[in-house]
Amino acid sequence: MARYSAGTVVDFSKSVRIVVIGDKGTGKSSLIAAAATNSFPPNVPPVLPDTKLPLQFFPDGIAVTIVDTSSRPEDRGMVAEELKHADAVVLTHASDDRPETLQRLSTYWLPELRRLEVKVPIIVAGCKLDLDKNQVSFEQVMSPIMNQFREIETCIECSALKQIQVKCFNAPLQPNEIEGIKRVVQERLPEGVNEIGLTVAGFLFLHALFIEKGRIETTWTVLRKFGYNNDVRLANEWLPPSLFKRAPDQSVELTDVAIEFLKEKYMLFDADGDNNLRPQEIEDLFSTAPESPWKEAPYEDAAEKTALGGLSSDSFLSLWSLMTVLEPARSVEHLICIGFQGDPSSAIRITRRRLLDRKKKRCERKVVQCFVFGPNSARKSALLNCFLGRSYADNPGSTTTDERYAVNMVDETGSAKKTLVMREIPEDGAQGLFSSMESLAKCDIAVFVYDSSDESSWKRASELLVEVANHGEATGYEVPCLMVSAKDDIVSSQIPIQDSTRVTQDVGIEHHVSISSKLEDFNNLFRKIITAAQHPHLSIPETEAGKSRKHYNRKINRFLMVVSIVAAVVVVGLAAYFVYVSQERVLLPEKIENEGPNFMQQYKRRGTEIIRESQRRRLASVDFVDEIIKLDKEWRQRQFEVDALRTEFNKLNKQVAKLKISGGDASELIQQAEKNKQDALKKEKEVGDAYAKLKEDLVKVGNLVPDSCVVVFSYFQADNPVIKIWGEKPVFAPGKKVMNHVDLVENTFIADTKRGAEIAGGRGYFLRGHGVLLNHKLLSTWG
Repeated sequence: MARYSAGTVVDFSKSVRIVVIGDKGTGKSSLIAAAATNSFPPNVPPVLPDTKLPLQFFPDGIAVTIVDTSSRPEDRGMVAEELKHADAVVLTHASDDRPETLQRLSTYWLPELRRLEVKVPIIVAGCKLDLDKNQVSFEQVMSPIMNQFREIETCIECSALKQIQVKCFNAPLQPNEIEGIKRVVQERLPEGVNEIGLTVAGFLFLHALFIEKGRIETTWTVLRKFGYNNDVRLANEWLPPSLFKRAPDQSVELTDVAIEFLKEKYMLFDADGDNNLRPQEIEDLFSTAPESPWKEAPYEDAAEKTALGGLSSDSFLSLWSLMTVLEPARSVEHLICIGFQGDPSSAIRITRRRLLDRKKKRCERKVVQCFVFGPNSARKSALLNCFLGRSYADNPGSTTTDERYAVNMVDETGSAKKTLVMREIPEDGAQGLFSSMESLAKCDIAVFVYDSSDESSWKRASELLVEVANHGEATGYEVPCLMVSAKDDIVSSQIPIQDSTRVTQDVGIEHHVSISSKLEDFNNLFRKIITAAQHPHLSIPETEAGKSRKHYNRKINRFLMVVSIVAAVVVVGLAAYFVYVSQERVLLPEKIENEGPNFMQQYKRRGTEIIRESQRRRLASVDFVDEIIKLDKEWRQRQFEVDALRTEFNKLNKQVAKLKISGGDASELIQQAEKNKQDALKKEKEVGDAYAKLKEDLVKVGNLVPDSCVVVFSYFQADNPVIKIWGEKPVFAPGKKVMNHVDLVENTFIADTKRGAEIAGGRGYFLRGHGVLLNHKLLSTWG
């Protein structure tokens, strides 16, 4: 693709609407289809509906909509209306043997855009370059037109063969080389060339010719450039195992980006727009993939078919969801093969663990997996067939002993559609299912179907319910359960109905749902299944053993709660004691003199300006330093006066002793000594008060801020420079949820925030498992 620009700069902050105009047969629709799918579909409608390009096409995530227009004279009013809302215009002409389309750029289209006062960027696109026999360069043709119409932003020329040549061999094809390739293909395979260029058949024939001539390395170079390995499958680097790594109770779903891509693909291949993708059209869709994946079990009969045997849009997306759930790597591989251009990680998302869903009391899955249990006589297969829109008359005696799937979309009240995957578990296959610890990990809800007219059918269904409950309690993969009473049109025995009510009450799940496949009365069953799955903490059956286990665990939790509270009180008490002792060590003068310089000695040794500067860096009061200095002087002055009174008292006592020995009168000296003693007691009280005030204010001054710490004088954290960064900031793929610290401790099972919040309120938690060991290690190391 060659291009050159006039230099206009346009800023589109949110979305861009591009309108494509031009004469009939200049390749407008093919250009749009190629831009949207990065391929050249052979059959394109005359006018395409508005096409939204995937967001991942653009680094800034700008939403781009391309509008195709009609070339008929009677539709010029509609074209003019579209141009009023355009952010950019693409004007096409044919670079083949139709020079009149090039002439009409300057004789009609560009003057018409001036007349309509179109002020947005205009891009001229020369299409069908593969068919251009003119040896004159594109730049030579367009230079006079661009000089005449300065509003043209840029000119480009489009060539599929040239793009492939540049991508694979880093060298463009010359016009005479393109003409030679077309001539060779057309001579041997006339249908290999059409008015657009090489058809798919022509492209395949060209590579067959390379192989026939011994140039197999050319074909392998092309295949490897497009990501294929020696088995002609996508190479491992396109589908790394880490992309699909997940816990047993996590599922894989398509993202909104992938779903939008598939909707556009459906519209493109549903050429007649009748919401019916026929089998041949499905084959055409997967013609670029290794195989058509829906020809085999479990997909072949898993979706609802139209009256013509095709797939509606909902059925088409449902099958993709089923393949993504069962075989995510295969699903992504086929997405890429049919033209998905985004990063593979942007096509799928890993759901939250079901264990966390139960703790959060909400399931956010868009695809719900339902396991259907029950005896063979309950006709589970008939239920699945009716779920796929097949009438009872089409399958009156349908039953199967094989596992099968059925997938469809269900309208949920007040929200978007959900995809429901129903997996039928044969009666004799249940034991094999329970032999695996993780067999219920993938299940969002279990449904138990029984024949309401057959007591033995009910007993078997209730046995299966108990087995599922026991297995869930033993493995931790507990699932909501729902009982379904089938054949409601037949007069039912009262025993199964009474037993069903009793059993559902005993195990703590909802009352059974009655249905009749024959009368096509499903009592909103499928919507109820979705609703129950969306609340995974409800309708979970409890056996007697499970109830006893929970009662025992509650006692243990209460005991641990008491121990935790006592331990917390002890820890807080010890911490308070150590803080008190550390403060005493710092502030008591008689200890400071023995153990190191105190705060006031730092004033004298380092200068009060250092302390003032530290206060400034902390955005604290500088005058507070002067107040502390004043208090320090007052305390020391009173301490000096007390010491002087004590010295004078000692002198007086010595004089009194001498007079008494000599027999003299010491009464006057005794009075002076007594007065001296009383004055000393008063001064000692003043010393204590002054020291208490000094001690109170000293603790309000923080540690010295070192010179190495650069501080910007601002009240806002963002204004302070970053000194050092530890580690690397993680980069998360689009659509991936970033976990906070609460998610992390819950995912690693080192803390129980739910029980902690119930006992201690918000932000309360109990350590458990490795969290207890880690806390014990920290206490034993640093305590």
